[in-house]
Amino acid sequence: MFLKRLDVVGFKSFAERTSIDFVPGVTAVVGPNGSGKSNISDGIRWVLGEQSAKSLRGAKMEDIIFAGSDTRKPLNFAELTLTLNNEDHHLAIDYSEVSVTRRVYRSGESEYFINKQSCRLKDIHELFMDSGLGREAYSIIGQGKIEEILSSKSEERRVIFEEAAGVLKYKTRKQKAERKLAEAQENLYRVEDILHELENQVEPLKIQASVAKDFLEKKEELEKVEVGLLVYEIEELHTTWNDQKKKVQQLNEDQLQISSQIKIEEVKIEEFRAKMQALDESINDLQDVLLATSEQLEKKEGQKEVLKERKKNYHQTKEALLKKIEVLKSKKQQVEGNLKNELEKQNIFKENLLTSKKQLEKEAKLLVSLEEDIETELERMKSDYIEVLNEQASIRNETRYLEEQLRQRKRKSDNLDSSNVTLLEQREAVAEKESHFKDQLIQKQKRLEEHIHLYRNECQQLEKLIEDYQKKETQLYQAFGHVQQIKSRKEVLEEMQADFAGFFQGVKEILKARETSLKGIEGAVAELITVPKEIELAVETALGGAMQHIVVDTETDGRLAIEFLKKRRLGRATFLPLSVIKGRELATFEREKLRSHPAFVGVAKDLIQFDEKYLSVISNLLGHVVIAKDLEGANTLAKILNYKNRVVTLEGDVVNPGGSMSGGSVKQKGTPLLGRQRELEELMTKLATIEEQTKLMESKVKALKDARQAKEARINDLRKEGELLRNEEQQLKGNLREYEIEEKNLNERLSLYDKEKASYRTEVEEIEAKLLHLTTKLTEASKLKDKLDEQVRNLTEKKKMQQTSKESLSEFITELKVKVAKEEEQYRNQTERVQSVLNEKIVLKKNGMKQMRNTGC
Repeated sequence: MFLKRLDVVGFKSFAERTSIDFVPGVTAVVGPNGSGKSNISDGIRWVLGEQSAKSLRGAKMEDIIFAGSDTRKPLNFAELTLTLNNEDHHLAIDYSEVSVTRRVYRSGESEYFINKQSCRLKDIHELFMDSGLGREAYSIIGQGKIEEILSSKSEERRVIFEEAAGVLKYKTRKQKAERKLAEAQENLYRVEDILHELENQVEPLKIQASVAKDFLEKKEELEKVEVGLLVYEIEELHTTWNDQKKKVQQLNEDQLQISSQIKIEEVKIEEFRAKMQALDESINDLQDVLLATSEQLEKKEGQKEVLKERKKNYHQTKEALLKKIEVLKSKKQQVEGNLKNELEKQNIFKENLLTSKKQLEKEAKLLVSLEEDIETELERMKSDYIEVLNEQASIRNETRYLEEQLRQRKRKSDNLDSSNVTLLEQREAVAEKESHFKDQLIQKQKRLEEHIHLYRNECQQLEKLIEDYQKKETQLYQAFGHVQQIKSRKEVLEEMQADFAGFFQGVKEILKARETSLKGIEGAVAELITVPKEIELAVETALGGAMQHIVVDTETDGRLAIEFLKKRRLGRATFLPLSVIKGRELATFEREKLRSHPAFVGVAKDLIQFDEKYLSVISNLLGHVVIAKDLEGANTLAKILNYKNRVVTLEGDVVNPGGSMSGGSVKQKGTPLLGRQRELEELMTKLATIEEQTKLMESKVKALKDARQAKEARINDLRKEGELLRNEEQQLKGNLREYEIEEKNLNERLSLYDKEKASYRTEVEEIEAKLLHLTTKLTEASKLKDKLDEQVRNLTEKKKMQQTSKESLSEFITELKVKVAKEEEQYRNQTERVQSVLNEKIVLKKNGMKQMRNTGC
């Protein structure tokens, strides 16, 4: 087995991971002082299980971790791995190569590994025990170690040889076994002490068990009653809960029903709105139809009036023409008669007639042409005049209709304006209410947020109160338990004191009988003295069995007590008569010698308290006993006293007269007799203090409980108030939604007003444009009427003038005929007369035909 490799990281000066290989032979590390050579040996010692930081040249184990430098940060751990060649299986492990790793963190935690498997420090110690590499072995020898080995004690050198001999492992195991046996023996002693103590506690515990049994029975009965009460309360609460649940279900159903009804009503409202809109559209369409019909009706009325006027003129003209036809018929008959007469003469006057006829026809045609042109033009003018009159009537009717439509539009516009003003006022009122509700809602939400914040703060305070209350309650219960423990301990001590537990049987019986059967019994020595706690063990050791010696007034009292024990076979006891016992004291010069020594505590008699009447007895027992601090000091003090007096240390070690020593561990058997009264007084004082603190704590717990209940009530009030605020907020939101819907409807109606207003404005503009156009047409028609009127007058005058011209022309023709007749022969005259008759007949015929056409015959 030899050292093969050493891997170091973070150990002392090794900041980076460093590996050192050890080849067979000698490996030397050289360097100046402070270069870290010793850190390698310290690392090997540390990985082998060194626990002393001083041996590693540090104050604490964290000092071995690299602490950093100006250029490097400190590391948080140190790790070192030692690799050994174990081909010869010198180490008791089935590996040819063994690596041992130790790691330590700055937090103080350590880890150990053997071949990368986690293990205990004990496993590493056992692995290297008897291998020559153990922590007790000197396989690593530093500066000054040889001198230390040579100057060490034989016991220390013995360990080195045992390690080298290979028996250290077994010796260590033996020591462990002996230590375990000693611990087992101590445990047995402790068990015996506990049994002895428990024997004394059996009777009180029986009483307490009986009380506890009664308590458990009562508690079980109470639990049954409480369970019944809880069952009753649960049933009541369950019934209430069911009723409330039914109410909630009913309210939910009512809410659903009302919601469905509201939805149905809203659907109906929407349907009514759609119907109303459709009716409005239908009304508008009907109004348009009515308007168009009215316009057609007025046009037809105008046409009817025109036709009436035309019919009237037609009848008048027809009558006149019929009369004229009758005249023409009679005249035709007359002309036909003349023609017949003249035809007879025609042949005679043929040639003259033909010539005269041509001229006569020419003049007659001119006359007829003039008559027909003026008459036709006049008839046409009259027709145009009548049409202009009809057009004027139509324009006036249409103007009246449009003016009426304009008045209707204005009335409707005024109504719309009035309705719009009302809607604007309503919208303003709704907006004001909406703003009011919004302000209320914002205030309510702000108040609700503040309330929620307050509620959460109160809940947090309640949680803190509950936590404090539970903590204080736990502390109170712990205090109650502590008080109960102290009371139990006090009762046990009182019972022990009353029963004289710990005293021998004979002493116990004498002490019990001193108030009844025996006289002059002062008490046991342990009862008559008060010993400070720090010297209890020393005084108890000094007195030994004398603690249970009974102090009596006289020898007679002692004899009577002995007789009392003999007769009743109650055991034995030692009696100290006050009348006989003489005290023993240290000489003054001896006290002076001892007082200057630092180990001197005092004379036992002077360090305790007792009644002066017992001075002789206490002086006899403790007046010559010296108390020392430790055993070494006790040896020195005994030497000063020439080993004449007994010297007792504070730990209970004794240097007896003559120089013999007694000492070791002291087996504690329950409560010592000397400390019982003191412990009882301390317990009473402590009990009073703790009870007072417990009452104070109980009052605090009660106050916390009251504060918790008040806080819970406050939270319940806040919860109810919050629910009320939430309901008010929901109600405000509902009202706000209603007003928003109403405002939306008003806005829609106002928007409809804008559209209708724009439509009416367009219609009014169209009507006004039509009126303006009609006014222009009426003006033009009036002008045309005046023009036609003037033309008719002109034509009438012209007709009159033409009539005059016709008569003159007729006279001229007659004169011409006469002249022709005169100038020509009678034949020509006759011919002209025949021709004249024939012309007249033709004219009459033409006029008759024309009149017949005009009359429609």
